[in-house]
Amino acid sequence: MTKRVLSIALALIMVLGCMAGIVVNAEETGYTAKLGFANSDWSVQEWGDNVNTTVTGPGTYTLSFDGASTNALVFVVDVAGAGADFAAAGIELSALTVAVDGVEIPVDLSKVVTGDLEQNGNFRIEIFNEYGSTKADAPIDPNAVNFATNLTVTFTLTGPATYDAKLGFANSDWSVQEWGDNAKTAVSGAGEYSVSFDGAATNALVFVVDIVGAGEDFTAKNLGLTALSVVVDGTEIALDLSKVVTGDLEQNGNFRIEIYNEYGSTKADAPIDPNAVNFATNLTVNFTIGTVEAAPEGPSFDLFIAFGGDKAEAGDWAYGYYGSDIEGVTADYTSISVGETVTVSLTLDPAALTTYFFAPCLVADDVTWVGDIDFDITCKINGQDAPIDMAADAKGRTWWTEGTGDYTGTQCIRLAGGYNEWATKYVQLPAENIYSIEYTITLNAVEEAVAPGEETESTEEYFLFIGYGGDKAAENDWGWSYGGEETPAEGVTAVNATIKSGDTATISLTFEGGVVNSWWFAPTLVGANAGNLISSMDIVVVCKIDGVEVPVNMDVNEGIVFWNEGTGSYKAEDCVRLAGGYNEWAPNVQYVAEPGAFTTIEYTITFNSIKVTEPVAEIPTIVEIDKMGTYNAYLMLQTPNWTFRNAHDDAFYGMEGSSWEALNLTWGQYLVHQDHPGETWGTVTDAVIAGNGTYSVKITDFGTVFADDFAAAGQDYFNIIAISTDLPAGANVTITNVELIIDGQVRHTYAEAYINEESAGSLQILIQNIWNSDVKEISYYPAPTESLEIRFTIAGFDYDQESQGGNEVTPTDPTDPTNPADPTDPTDPADPAPAPADNSTGLIIGIVVAVLVVAVVVVVVLKKKKA
Repeated sequence: MTKRVLSIALALIMVLGCMAGIVVNAEETGYTAKLGFANSDWSVQEWGDNVNTTVTGPGTYTLSFDGASTNALVFVVDVAGAGADFAAAGIELSALTVAVDGVEIPVDLSKVVTGDLEQNGNFRIEIFNEYGSTKADAPIDPNAVNFATNLTVTFTLTGPATYDAKLGFANSDWSVQEWGDNAKTAVSGAGEYSVSFDGAATNALVFVVDIVGAGEDFTAKNLGLTALSVVVDGTEIALDLSKVVTGDLEQNGNFRIEIYNEYGSTKADAPIDPNAVNFATNLTVNFTIGTVEAAPEGPSFDLFIAFGGDKAEAGDWAYGYYGSDIEGVTADYTSISVGETVTVSLTLDPAALTTYFFAPCLVADDVTWVGDIDFDITCKINGQDAPIDMAADAKGRTWWTEGTGDYTGTQCIRLAGGYNEWATKYVQLPAENIYSIEYTITLNAVEEAVAPGEETESTEEYFLFIGYGGDKAAENDWGWSYGGEETPAEGVTAVNATIKSGDTATISLTFEGGVVNSWWFAPTLVGANAGNLISSMDIVVVCKIDGVEVPVNMDVNEGIVFWNEGTGSYKAEDCVRLAGGYNEWAPNVQYVAEPGAFTTIEYTITFNSIKVTEPVAEIPTIVEIDKMGTYNAYLMLQTPNWTFRNAHDDAFYGMEGSSWEALNLTWGQYLVHQDHPGETWGTVTDAVIAGNGTYSVKITDFGTVFADDFAAAGQDYFNIIAISTDLPAGANVTITNVELIIDGQVRHTYAEAYINEESAGSLQILIQNIWNSDVKEISYYPAPTESLEIRFTIAGFDYDQESQGGNEVTPTDPTDPTNPADPTDPTDPADPAPAPADNSTGLIIGIVVAVLVVAVVVVVVLKKKKA
């Protein structure tokens, strides 16, 4: 016999008029409950034609069948048409027994599955279903359903609790009062209700309906007030439902409908005119309780963890999860609203052989309005807590917009807390391969961006070039790469241009021997702060490949014709990519078709208009210090060969860092290297800042480590020279006369300190940071052989410095004949060194950056995709 389709066609007889579970006359209304089953070879089937009964709401019902012996393949009861009504009324299965030939067989009620399981309007009680929800963890042994003459099912449906809804009011002089002794009705869940009072005339001082004891139950079931009318002597009076206040207002377990309360929430903005509640004989309140959706406290976003990595072979990028299902990845794609805490996870099976990036992502149709996000985040990797360094980003950012998968930068926000082999590492990867990531995120607040200033036509001159990445010969060799450098890459002839608003320019790239494959290319515009200042652009783009014009679809990215993106050595704040290019990894920026092999690519671009908007200047945050307190200053260093001492509050290698165990060390007065566990270099002397005065931090006894590292890296300067303090970021102190002293000789002097304004938690003084364009390059200094010292003067305390117990400073004479000044020394009176430029870029700290910079080279050779 052909097996039947398991959707049991049960006819709806009547509609239950009382959704609240109030028992009604079965002759007037009811549902039909049908017993359905089939045995393992489908030789015995019953679908309720012979076994059914009428169900009218809460109560106990019995279905009985006499027939041939069977065991169960499918065993259900369908209450036809009752699904939505039962759900709205809160009617549930509370008891179930199954008797076979008069003997009751065990049923685990907790495993019985109920509800509108097939979305056909029925309320199904699924006892066993080989094809359904109960197969894996059955509430009954199907082999026990093997009877000679009789099978009986008894089930009990229970409605929600019944509550008293009491009408309460008092008039202005309290001469007329009613608190439900004479005006009340029974409420048992969702439904329409009426409560009425006949009595002396009154106007309202207090006018409420209390549904006694329903507060918690209504909240749990999302039940609330959905309609309300007030009738005075037969005439309905005007009422603004949006101003009615409901809930457990007095925290006593009741669900209160507050229509007017001189002493409560509705006094200031009343939903009703209390003077209209002045009746001769009758006051009636009609109200409806139904399912309501709790309004979110703020914006809502989709939430998932984006991930990119290798499943097996290095470079296979088999794991690329961006919110859509892929093989081997089990991931949550959920939502989060302001005020919510959500846990989201991603599991990989098998574990990722290599991990390139992952990040928690917020997605909406438009995120361009977001100005700031306040959130808390914790991370677990492979089930273990993973400390998050929220200050790890070079800009101190905790969130940013970035295209991810099919989501553009106008739709996707990445939150700090992830990992990127080529950029920011907020967490460290475990020693073993990653098989699970979990984030718990609390979205505290999302603020709108500050309104921009007035838009004006740009008068600036911009540098224009074609950025390019592709293969010269072998598949994936990335032999061609051009980022607009003044000195072109070997084999690349670049024609670049400078343009202003209103200009037309032609730019091109010609490749000696041609390209085999292109991964990406884009016309790119560069100018000081262009990425932040340019607010709109009207351009016409024409593209030619090997002299033949190719179609350019300027609408492929929803009309977006420019966006900020770092390219080559240019940072995103200075760099704008123009529509018209191609990106292998992002369909929304494939303005032209994949070109295949070619020798020359050319763009002619007409800039009809380039408009800029000066951003509204932010008022710097000033943080008060303890003006009679003491603070600490700590030396920060990083050599070009990655010997380092990080900021004292660095999550990985700070005082409380999580990574010291792997080095068999703790934070101390020395330098370390990640690849040399247990080894230390030098003796560091930090400073206690105790009042206004001059202080210094220094390192001595370091042997040849600096000279060796400079030589090994082929670089004759440090990556980082800085001071980390435990003064709060934005502290109201003044730091001046900063000196860099090498082997006892002052090499650089700055009248004002360069303060890293992007440091998230503490004040940092930068001398050099090769990832910060403002202090990236400073004049020559030799590799230290005996000592390196940073001296500074601080003011802002209410007391002055006393002797620092050996850390007091003695001015150094830069003209000391035993230590002559280097001819390029900026402290030479004839060539005074200016203070560094304004603070605009943050500090990339420590060994995390070391891995970053090396990985950038690796990705050009090995990677076909990017995060």
